[in-house]
Amino acid sequence: MGVRETLCELGVRPSKSLGQDFLINREKAWRIVSALDVSPGGCVLEIGPGLGALTEILLLERDARVYAVEVSFRLSKYLERTFGKYEGFSLYCMDFRKFDIASLPEGTKVLGNIPYRITGEIVRKLLVEGHNRLGDIVLGLQEEVAMKMIASPGDKDWGSFSVLVQFYTEPEVLFGLGRMDFYPVPKVNSKVVKLRFKEGELPAPPERFFPFVGKLFSARRKMLRNVLRYVEKDRLSIVKQKVDLTRRPDTLSLSELVELFWLVEGKDG
Repeated sequence: MGVRETLCELGVRPSKSLGQDFLINREKAWRIVSALDVSPGGCVLEIGPGLGALTEILLLERDARVYAVEVSFRLSKYLERTFGKYEGFSLYCMDFRKFDIASLPEGTKVLGNIPYRITGEIVRKLLVEGHNRLGDIVLGLQEEVAMKMIASPGDKDWGSFSVLVQFYTEPEVLFGLGRMDFYPVPKVNSKVVKLRFKEGELPAPPERFFPFVGKLFSARRKMLRNVLRYVEKDRLSIVKQKVDLTRRPDTLSLSELVELFWLVEGKDG
């Protein structure tokens, strides 16, 4: 039975508000799972499994331990009937934004086709809550978002979201997903992205660094000397000695943003 027929039988009408676009390309499903490189018995958090296109491969072909989080009650019932017999399958019928990542085994990898509407919230949650717990992350997401993840300083796509992703991970675009790979057909193309967490300590405290970056990028086209007017005069004079304040925030690399943060904070290095 095809995806459309199964959804009709379940009484499920794909929801735009939930971003329900179901992957129907079997070959692409295999490529997505293969990109995660799951070992037998390995733990995988699957976000939005839908009808289980990826879940089936993870369980039957990779012998993985799958923690599936699906917000739809009817789809959750279908998933439970289809995969509940497998010992390695656990299902959580809930909004992923409320899921407790800390409850997962350490090193759990992440897989999913992410709803476009809440992509930013999901990625932020994975990185902030999972950076010292999760393994590799492979996501299918909107092409525009993927380009922001891998953007470089000076690019039109370089912004606070790019900084967030590259602060925690090394992002890589693997391959594309066409509009016809999904039902219903979305209006945009997608990319499959792999995020590998960086090793070692974080270069700055996230709770202070990201508000600082947000303030800079809210005035991304202004010169730094105008954006940093709130900094005390004595401290700003020290910053001037090491940073060209005629530059714009959107030209600064991650390492330069970290350096500027510490200079403004009072760590002169």
